[in-house]
Amino acid sequence: MCRNPLCPFCSGIFSKRLVDYLMYRVHEIYSQLHRRIRFYRYEFTVPFDLQGKVTVADLPELDRMAKEVFVEYLGKAKGLRLGIVQVPQIVHSSDPFGTEKFGGWFPHVHGVCFDFGFDEKLNRVVPFSSLFLSNDKGFVRLRAMWFAKLRARWGESRARDVDVYVRYEEGGDELKHRLSYMLRSAVFDFYKWVASSGVPKDYDSAWVRVALGGRSRKQRVHYYGWLSARSMSPRSDFMKFLGLKLLDRKSYAKERKKVLCPKCGCLMEAVPSVVEDTDDLRRVGSLFLVPLQGFRFAGGG
Repeated sequence: MCRNPLCPFCSGIFSKRLVDYLMYRVHEIYSQLHRRIRFYRYEFTVPFDLQGKVTVADLPELDRMAKEVFVEYLGKAKGLRLGIVQVPQIVHSSDPFGTEKFGGWFPHVHGVCFDFGFDEKLNRVVPFSSLFLSNDKGFVRLRAMWFAKLRARWGESRARDVDVYVRYEEGGDELKHRLSYMLRSAVFDFYKWVASSGVPKDYDSAWVRVALGGRSRKQRVHYYGWLSARSMSPRSDFMKFLGLKLLDRKSYAKERKKVLCPKCGCLMEAVPSVVEDTDDLRRVGSLFLVPLQGFRFAGGG
């Protein structure tokens, strides 16, 4: 890894590590509760005429506003410590350069809220389901709540409505797919665009600089409730209730690097080799794999 923040490969590795560590924590918690992973996935957007009023510095506030509206919308979960992870984003995945008429700046918030809360007073877990969503077809009430919050903060809008999306899903595969999309960096979106369509003509270089490096020193992923750093501590009431002691990110990364021998079960060690040339490998008698591309076997042997 070159560890360049603009490298699409390294960017993908960093995002994958975030997803893997979050999946580890969620899996351990749900396993301890003997429950299947279920969650809400949602997205809050901003009307076009208000987007220009939202700055990069406002993104943490936009994130908090989205969390507050969604918790209020759940209603049934009042008084509970929920498990929420959110990511405020500024790039449209299908148009990162802003080649369409609306430009590249697209502030919005992606989030996942898990299907149970922790009651601190009674020291218990309280599950809730998606049944209430059927009472708000088209999420009319949720959109109205979010629109009112935006207007109160950034002024009136000429838009008649605002896009808000919620879906209730279950399973670790679905969660990992959603988190991989949420936690990706803008580097991936730009790389994907250029790889498929090339570099667009007369693109806004100032915008690309903001999108790729405008939040380099800001916290990008926000964890709330029982997913917060405080609740993940072994000394927290939530971890004591579960009887869990989760690995921190550094310890988890170290454990992930361990590989056991399939024959004896002992820990294997990675030994770096300076031999790279094929002739050198033959000379020392080493075994090596040769990738074959486009090779086909003839006959049935």
